[in-house]
Amino acid sequence: HHSMNEEPQTVNEENRHKMEELNQLSGDLQNFLGATHIATVFLDRERRIMRYTPELVRLFAIRPTDRGRPLSDLTHNVRYDDLLDDCAAVLDRLVPIEREVPDGVGNWYLTRVLPYRSSQDRIEGVVLTFIDITGRKKMEEALRESETRLALEVEAMSRLQKLVARLLISP
Repeated sequence: HHSMNEEPQTVNEENRHKMEELNQLSGDLQNFLGATHIATVFLDRERRIMRYTPELVRLFAIRPTDRGRPLSDLTHNVRYDDLLDDCAAVLDRLVPIEREVPDGVGNWYLTRVLPYRSSQDRIEGVVLTFIDITGRKKMEEALRESETRLALEVEAMSRLQKLVARLLISP
């Protein structure tokens, strides 16, 4: 009789440890996703919202009650007309898609659409990430403007040199 009670106790203890471990992993994942400051949304195969990071709220009009709703129901300020088509393409071909897209207020995001794989390696949807690259875009623009200015100055110098050479040669 005593040994019959021992087995369920051992199983219960193992389950309790597994639950503690799962809770710890879940907490670690939540902290990691929050610390990255990367707007992320996990969608199922029908493009319905499963989970998202707090950062996504900056781009999408999303609330906790939107879980289970199609992404297409939400308004957002990202200029990415092919978003749903890209989700479908990634589900179809399992090849990630990367794009640089602006929002409505001058920020830029490196957007990645990736297959969402279950722990059993089944494709269960897509993961969308939006990484703020506004600083990089502004530096690229400043560099382009600087190169253009330099090219104009070099062209002006060249013209000036030709003019001076003509004046010196002229009697």
